Amino acid sequence: MGCGAARMIPDSSLAQLGGHTAGILGLATFLVDGEVRVASASHDKTVRIWRTTGECLIHVLEGHGDFLTAICAYESGGAARIASGSADRTVRIWDPKEGKCLHILRGHEYFIKVMTAFKDASTGDALVASSALDGTIRTWRGDDGSPVAVIKVHAQPPGHELSSIRRQSLVAPPPKRGSMVGGAPGGARKSQYKSKVAAKPPPGGEKPAFAIAAFDGATRLVTGHADGTMKTWANASGDAAAADWQGHEAPVFALCVFAGAAGERCASGSGDFSIKVWDLAARAALVTIPGAHDEKVCCLVCFAPPDGSPAKLVSGSGDMQLALWDAEATPELEPPEKGKPDDEEEAGPRSKAINRLEGHTTVVSSLGAYLSNGKQRVASAAWDGKVRLWDPFDDGPGVC
Repeated sequence: MGCGAARMIPDSSLAQLGGHTAGILGLATFLVDGEVRVASASHDKTVRIWRTTGECLIHVLEGHGDFLTAICAYESGGAARIASGSADRTVRIWDPKEGKCLHILRGHEYFIKVMTAFKDASTGDALVASSALDGTIRTWRGDDGSPVAVIKVHAQPPGHELSSIRRQSLVAPPPKRGSMVGGAPGGARKSQYKSKVAAKPPPGGEKPAFAIAAFDGATRLVTGHADGTMKTWANASGDAAAADWQGHEAPVFALCVFAGAAGERCASGSGDFSIKVWDLAARAALVTIPGAHDEKVCCLVCFAPPDGSPAKLVSGSGDMQLALWDAEATPELEPPEKGKPDDEEEAGPRSKAINRLEGHTTVVSSLGAYLSNGKQRVASAAWDGKVRLWDPFDDGPGVC
């Protein structure tokens, strides 16, 4: 079945949702009256709301004064809500059913990088967290948008200004594989991105939060930072960081939390091309997937397959691919390919994924998971301005 604005494409995705006139930086999946919806946040300053079947495009949400950088979905008072973040330094809360902006939240001094929804530990009420390049995470009530707290992730160094050049460098696609430099110790892949960040930190200081997720029953926050560190926060007000440790050798761009066989786990994806799965309480990496992709890992989504099999991860990357992984098992390494250019041979081994999905023509920036007629599906967004729908277990074309 076609999908309205979607069309069947000669790749391994089920369907393609087109309409944005610029790249997409954020994506969220959620339910409205029991039906799956996808929200995409774009560099064209709009949010689009889609169905996954039939006439897909439902709403185009306009109002932000600059490009959109992040989006998250949650439920408040029994109704679906989405919150979008932008380079205009604001967060907007929307009613995705009616296509209306409900609240505009101001306070950040630089553009917003990532967002997530979580819950008040005492009341269970919905909260929204927005992390910006001003070195802060701001938390807001999900119902009326009123501010809750300002978490100072890292003090802003004096004299920094957010120039248009730096704005672009912090959201632009990463360098191609040919720009990699030699192999890291132990055969791990290594990118020039790490040295660039170290030499020229973004306006939020050395450690702005580039990734954020909710854990502990969605009542606490875990963050990933530009210097490769990770933090867990003691509470929603950010009174103290409960833990701070070195998670990766390059910026942490992606986090997702899932229920593992032995408890809650957190997966992280990085500019060092690896994925790690953590026991957050112990700050211990239980699984390491080196060389998950040929470029930085930009996004992750976790899900429990409907057939009851172990939890899975899907990663998206600057190499334009999606990859499917067992979330709690270290994969084998792919055998080395003969005839590779010298720079690729030095980049180190690549891990063998359960499946790799191709179709996007540039950086995969965001992922979401949902069920369709009892079958697992994944939605992806990319800098090519497209949302694509996938069966993560099938690398052949299908219908949505």
